[in-house]
Amino acid sequence: MWRSVPNEFDKKLSPPTAQFAIRQAKVLAVNLVGPFRLTALMGTRMVEGGGGSIINVSSIGAIRPYGGIVPYAAAKAGVNAMTVAFAQAFPALTWQPSDPDPSALACLPTSMWPPRSP
Repeated sequence: MWRSVPNEFDKKLSPPTAQFAIRQAKVLAVNLVGPFRLTALMGTRMVEGGGGSIINVSSIGAIRPYGGIVPYAAAKAGVNAMTVAFAQAFPALTWQPSDPDPSALACLPTSMWPPRSP
């Protein structure tokens, strides 16, 4: 299994300036271009090798964006669309859609976890 986990580069962006444009490009590169290239490369290798599984991680920002995360939200929406398109291009692979809002997953608070074994 290969997993694409892009960083959440910088969700808080400043007003439009030259620096802002540079940050936009970096956000798109980290959160969309990188996963796209890796998925294309690894998907091809996995098909040639007999199969595999790809997990692309998205964000709730892709479907519920707000002003402070425009480039990030656009990149994650692109990841969602890219995942659907690659699933059609590589039907031999297993595609595991991720929850776009990982915080929505039900889990026990750490205070309820069992103690670790030594």
